[in-house]
Amino acid sequence: MTAEQNPFFEFEDPHWFICNHALQIVNLDDPLESAPEDSGDWPPFGTGVQSRKALEEVMESILVVNLPGLLRERVQFLYRGGDTWGVEDITGLDNLGRFHLFELKRDGLSEKVTEQLATYLLGNLFRSGDDYLDEKWSLNQQLLTVGRWALYLAAALANTRTSNLGPDDVNQWHPAVVSGSAPPFTRTSWRRLSDDTKYEGLYEWGTEAMVAKATKTRGVTDVDATMVYEWAERLQERLGGSKPVRPRVRPGGQVVIWLVGRSFDKAVLDRVRLWRRAGIDARCLMMEARQSLRTGQWVVRVQRERFPEREQALNAIARMQAAIEADPKYKELALEFYDTRAPSNPDLSSGGTPLRDKSSVLLKEQTGKEAKIFQAATRDT
Repeated sequence: MTAEQNPFFEFEDPHWFICNHALQIVNLDDPLESAPEDSGDWPPFGTGVQSRKALEEVMESILVVNLPGLLRERVQFLYRGGDTWGVEDITGLDNLGRFHLFELKRDGLSEKVTEQLATYLLGNLFRSGDDYLDEKWSLNQQLLTVGRWALYLAAALANTRTSNLGPDDVNQWHPAVVSGSAPPFTRTSWRRLSDDTKYEGLYEWGTEAMVAKATKTRGVTDVDATMVYEWAERLQERLGGSKPVRPRVRPGGQVVIWLVGRSFDKAVLDRVRLWRRAGIDARCLMMEARQSLRTGQWVVRVQRERFPEREQALNAIARMQAAIEADPKYKELALEFYDTRAPSNPDLSSGGTPLRDKSSVLLKEQTGKEAKIFQAATRDT
C-alpha cells in the first residue's frame, strides 16, 4: 500500500537490514536501498514465496532484539506473548510510560485479521496501567530466562517454531541422540522433562537440537549451543538483566497499537484511520524477513510509516534543545524533550491538517537523589 493508493497513509521507501546469527542488525545506521546483490540466493521480497520466509516467531525475535532502533522510537521490551492465544505478540513501554502493543503477521494484514486483533488489542485501551504492568511483569520474570532466550535464538537460526518443538525434533537433530550416545526421547520422557517448572532441561536439549538443524539445513556455520547461550545472556542483560527494575507507567495508561506485516489491505488502513479519528494511537509497519540458505543470515525489509508534520515538529524541538543546552545557566540540568502529540494523530498524519498546538520541554533539576520536574518552556513548532 502506497501513499498514492491511500492519501491518508505514507510509507518510506523500503530499506533492507542484515542480521548476524544473534539476530542483531549490523547495518542499522546504513541500511541497503535494495535487496542484497546475491539475489539468486534470495526469493523476491514482497511476493508470496514460502521458502525461506520467516515464521512469525522469528519476526518477533528480530523485532525484540533490535528494539528500539528498528522502530526509531524509544520503546523498551517488556513482554513476549509466545504461543499464548488472544494476547498481543510483544509488549513494550516507551520513555513516556505508554504501553506499545505489537501484533505481527508474516504475510499481509487483511480486514478479517484486523477484526480479530481488535477484539483483544483495543480491549487493553481501558485497562489500568499498573494492573496491566503487574500481569506482564510477573509473566516476564517467570518465562523469559536465559534458557528461553537461547531457544528463541536457536529456533530462529533454524526458522522453526519453539511451540512445535517435541521429542521427534530432538531425536532427529540432537547430536547426542543421532550419534547414539544418548537414548532417544519417548513421549513419556519428554513430558517428564517438560514438567520441570523452569524448563531448563527442555531449553538445553531444544537449543542444541535447533543449532544442529540450522547447521545441516540452513547454511549456518561456526555456531554452537555455547555461543547461543552467550548471546542469550547478553540479550537478557541488555533487556534489563536477570532482575530488571520494574518500570513506571504513565498515569491514564495510554496505549499505542502497532500492526506489523508484509503489506496492508486498503480495508485495514481504512479501519486504522477510523481508530485514529477516535483518538487511538495506531501505527503501521511493513516488515518481512528472508533467510539465505547459503549463509543462514536473515535479511529484513522494512517500510516505516511517515508522519511529515511530526518530523517537522521534532526537528524544531531538536533545534530548541541545542539552543537551551548551549546556555550556561542550564549546564547543571538534564534535559528530556518530547512531542506531546501522538505520532498517528490525524493532525500529524499524511493528509491531515498542520500541527497547531505546542510542544513541551521537561527540565530535570538534579538535587541529590531527588529530581524536580517542572515545565520549563513551550514554543510553537
